[in-house]
Amino acid sequence: MSPLTKLKSLLTHYTHNSLIHQNLVFIFSFSDHIFNQIPYEAILSESEQTRLHRYRIDSARYQFCITRVYLRFILAHFLQTSPQAISFEKSIKGKLFIPSSDLSFSVSHSNSMGVLTLSTDSFLGIDIEYIKPNFAYHRIANRYFTPLESQWLNAQPLPDHVPSFFNIWTGKESVSKATGLGLSIDFSSFSVIPIHSSLSTTLSNRNSFSESDCFYLRYISTSPDYSCCLASESPFKEAQAIILSL
Repeated sequence: MSPLTKLKSLLTHYTHNSLIHQNLVFIFSFSDHIFNQIPYEAILSESEQTRLHRYRIDSARYQFCITRVYLRFILAHFLQTSPQAISFEKSIKGKLFIPSSDLSFSVSHSNSMGVLTLSTDSFLGIDIEYIKPNFAYHRIANRYFTPLESQWLNAQPLPDHVPSFFNIWTGKESVSKATGLGLSIDFSSFSVIPIHSSLSTTLSNRNSFSESDCFYLRYISTSPDYSCCLASESPFKEAQAIILSL
């Protein structure tokens, strides 16, 4: 079964109304095998294909192509149109959106895995990071973490320090994407205290975010080697994980 045939089959279980009650999270991997099975020339726009051919590294080419094809295919299902008909625009900070649509989406990829989330929430962000063994995180933590985050991190068992660092970091990245501010946000202006398989909230100064000063975070189980966090404005929506490939 081809990747898009499998995706089409999975999507039959979900309608636009499904997004009112849950945030969908699609989990997938990157490989030359998947890349070669995707008819990207028939789906991607001319500008997207131009961008694709500029990549000189195979892994970067696979990440962009597979993620964008899946994004178009999934959005087309919920908007009841064709993948080719999807027209993206960018915010001032570079976040993609679809004009005159109530759907929000966010994508992320790291190493050989990607995630894509879809919702009717106005504020939505997701981030995935490969947990690099023996990663020297101290300089980053000292610069971007709040005292509360540093205290929580240092309280974890020593073998858990690196995974715990990435859990905080994916939380911060997902919030930055949800706000639409991206890396322009002050990462030290809000705290993320991870609680796996449960609900966490951000604590912030009111001036940190443009319209919302509290986000609800859910950590998504993907692989033991990755940390993945979803940020949204709703505390009540479940996060439904849909595995396309691992």
